[in-house]
Amino acid sequence: MRHSRAPRAEGNKAAILIIHGIGQQQPYETLDAFARGIAGKLSPASEDLSHLLFELGDEKASAVRLRTTVPLGLARAQTLDIY
Repeated sequence: MRHSRAPRAEGNKAAILIIHGIGQQQPYETLDAFARGIAGKLSPASEDLSHLLFELGDEKASAVRLRTTVPLGLARAQTLDIY
């Protein structure tokens, strides 16, 4: 997985927000597993996963960006950010 600093994307894009809190996971473990699961289901249409780190005020946040070769959903998105 490639790492990036700024959550910027070109073209149509979509996002998924994951909220969880049960159990004790390693930081970002659930987010990573969810993104890899989606990428696996879209394979071979998914071409790239990258980890994004950015600041929200005083806190740091993380997301995973999935780029596809096939447009997804009504938005025809080829970039999916998972937060």
